[in-house]
Amino acid sequence: YNENTNTYTLSGTIQDIGDWGIGEDNRGKLSSLSNTHYTCWNDTGTCTTISYIFKSSVSSRFSSAGYITLDGGKNINDALDDMLWGDDVNRYNSPIKGVVDAWYRHNMTDKTSMLEDTIFCNSREPSRLGGWNPNGGDPFTLLYYKNNTDTLEMTCAYETDQFSISNNKAKLTYPVGLLQYEEWLNIGTNSLMATGGSYWLMSPIFFSGEAYILYVYAGGSSYNGSPSYVRPGIRPVVSLASSVTFSSGEGSETDPWIVE
Repeated sequence: YNENTNTYTLSGTIQDIGDWGIGEDNRGKLSSLSNTHYTCWNDTGTCTTISYIFKSSVSSRFSSAGYITLDGGKNINDALDDMLWGDDVNRYNSPIKGVVDAWYRHNMTDKTSMLEDTIFCNSREPSRLGGWNPNGGDPFTLLYYKNNTDTLEMTCAYETDQFSISNNKAKLTYPVGLLQYEEWLNIGTNSLMATGGSYWLMSPIFFSGEAYILYVYAGGSSYNGSPSYVRPGIRPVVSLASSVTFSSGEGSETDPWIVE
């Protein structure tokens, strides 16, 4: 990158893969991107805005590429830092958070004194970078988060993933969230969770142009899907304050727990 001219110039082994093409015969062409993710989309190899290809797809019917654009001297490592751990990564609310907040506002505001401002962990710590790895990331592999493995670690390494009312970098409106994957694994097939159909968890599993979030069938297996086309239910979760005591109930729909 030349700071004086604000331009990138490709270096090293420059490859021309030609037409992306359609069909499995062209998969080999795109596999050559494993160490050459950057492109200027021209024949000169010089540009003021450069692209980084993180995903490729080829089938008998279509081919596609997923990429991000960079400028100002930024590279893919800078972009990953910004996207995963930047101070402003949580500036937008998700549609699911809007639903959870509305449920709490209409049903739980008078119970807030009985609840703890706990941390709801939404870990975006990668377990493998896949096509986002500039040092040999295959564009046919995805970025997976640590929730891809059954670690049972119910902690978040980064402050931007530790959602709570008191954390300004991951701030909640109310003390309510969703179960994370590790919590669901600990619960297992407990019958208390088998009251209905599928529901979203809080944990992301991989990124393929948009985030894929884990969801489960009550009392059954876990799956992943994009909120744009999968429609599980939503089960808000709260944490009782240490001063609250249990008085009766079995935790079922017909005999809920009673606390005071």
